[in-house]
Amino acid sequence: MVKVYYLLKFERFRGTKSINGLEYYPLSFDPNNEKTIADIKVHSERYIKSVSVDPGAKQMFTYQGDAYGDRRKVLASADDDEVGLQDASGAQR
Repeated sequence: MVKVYYLLKFERFRGTKSINGLEYYPLSFDPNNEKTIADIKVHSERYIKSVSVDPGAKQMFTYQGDAYGDRRKVLASADDDEVGLQDASGAQR
Protein backbone atom coordinates (compact mmCIF):
# COMPACT_ATOMS: atom_id res chain seq x y z
CA MET A 1 0.00 0.00 0.00
CA VAL A 2 1.17 3.49 -0.82
CA LYS A 3 0.06 6.71 0.82
CA VAL A 4 -1.56 9.01 -1.75
CA TYR A 5 -2.24 12.70 -1.26
CA TYR A 6 -5.26 14.41 -2.82
CA LEU A 7 -5.73 18.12 -3.33
CA LEU A 8 -9.20 19.01 -2.03
CA LYS A 9 -10.79 22.03 -3.65
CA PHE A 10 -13.57 23.84 -1.83
CA GLU A 11 -16.13 26.06 -3.53
CA ARG A 12 -15.95 29.68 -2.49
CA PHE A 13 -18.81 31.02 -0.41
CA ARG A 14 -19.64 34.15 1.54
CA GLY A 15 -20.31 34.19 5.23
CA THR A 16 -20.26 31.07 7.35
CA LYS A 17 -21.38 27.49 6.87
CA SER A 18 -21.73 24.58 9.22
CA ILE A 19 -18.74 22.28 8.84
CA ASN A 20 -20.83 19.33 7.61
CA GLY A 21 -22.34 21.61 4.96
CA LEU A 22 -18.99 21.55 3.13
CA GLU A 23 -18.06 18.98 0.48
CA TYR A 24 -15.31 17.57 2.71
CA TYR A 25 -15.26 17.56 6.49
CA PRO A 26 -13.77 15.46 9.32
CA LEU A 27 -15.53 12.17 10.00
CA SER A 28 -16.14 13.19 13.60
CA PHE A 29 -18.64 15.81 12.33
CA ASP A 30 -20.66 13.31 10.27
CA PRO A 31 -24.12 12.80 11.81
CA ASN A 32 -24.07 9.13 10.74
CA ASN A 33 -20.40 8.54 11.52
CA GLU A 34 -20.89 5.05 13.01
CA LYS A 35 -22.61 3.82 9.82
CA THR A 36 -20.01 5.59 7.64
CA ILE A 37 -17.15 3.99 9.59
CA ALA A 38 -18.78 0.55 9.27
CA ASP A 39 -19.24 1.05 5.50
CA ILE A 40 -15.61 2.17 5.08
CA LYS A 41 -14.42 -0.86 7.06
CA VAL A 42 -16.45 -3.29 4.89
CA HIS A 43 -15.18 -1.72 1.65
CA SER A 44 -11.59 -1.63 2.93
CA GLU A 45 -11.65 -5.29 3.98
CA ARG A 46 -13.13 -6.31 0.62
CA TYR A 47 -10.43 -4.32 -1.23
CA ILE A 48 -7.58 -5.75 0.83
CA LYS A 49 -8.91 -9.28 0.35
CA SER A 50 -9.16 -8.77 -3.43
CA VAL A 51 -5.58 -7.50 -3.83
CA SER A 52 -3.92 -9.89 -1.38
CA VAL A 53 -2.54 -13.05 -2.98
CA ASP A 54 -0.45 -16.01 -1.90
CA PRO A 55 3.22 -15.78 -2.84
CA GLY A 56 4.70 -17.70 -5.75
CA ALA A 57 3.14 -20.80 -7.29
CA LYS A 58 0.36 -21.02 -4.67
CA GLN A 59 -1.52 -18.39 -6.73
CA MET A 60 -2.12 -20.92 -9.50
CA PHE A 61 -4.20 -23.15 -7.25
CA THR A 62 -6.51 -20.43 -5.93
CA TYR A 63 -7.29 -18.62 -9.22
CA GLN A 64 -10.85 -18.88 -10.60
CA GLY A 65 -11.54 -17.54 -14.08
CA ASP A 66 -10.27 -17.48 -17.64
CA ALA A 67 -6.55 -17.43 -18.36
CA TYR A 68 -5.16 -15.99 -21.60
CA GLY A 69 -2.08 -17.45 -23.29
CA ASP A 70 -1.63 -14.78 -25.96
CA ARG A 71 -3.78 -12.60 -28.22
CA ARG A 72 -5.25 -15.42 -30.30
CA LYS A 73 -5.31 -18.30 -27.83
CA VAL A 74 -7.15 -18.66 -24.55
CA LEU A 75 -6.98 -21.40 -21.98
CA ALA A 76 -10.38 -22.91 -21.22
CA SER A 77 -12.56 -21.37 -18.56
CA ALA A 78 -12.22 -22.54 -14.98
CA ASP A 79 -15.84 -23.71 -15.25
CA ASP A 80 -14.80 -26.41 -17.74
CA ASP A 81 -13.80 -29.84 -16.46
CA GLU A 82 -10.82 -30.03 -18.78
CA VAL A 83 -8.34 -27.22 -19.31
CA GLY A 84 -7.01 -27.22 -22.87
CA LEU A 85 -5.73 -24.71 -25.36
CA GLN A 86 -8.40 -23.06 -27.52
CA ASP A 87 -7.99 -20.73 -30.46
CA ALA A 88 -9.94 -17.47 -30.85
CA SER A 89 -12.89 -19.26 -32.49
CA GLY A 90 -13.22 -21.56 -29.49
CA ALA A 91 -11.98 -24.70 -31.26
CA GLN A 92 -10.15 -27.07 -28.94
CA ARG A 93 -6.51 -27.90 -29.76
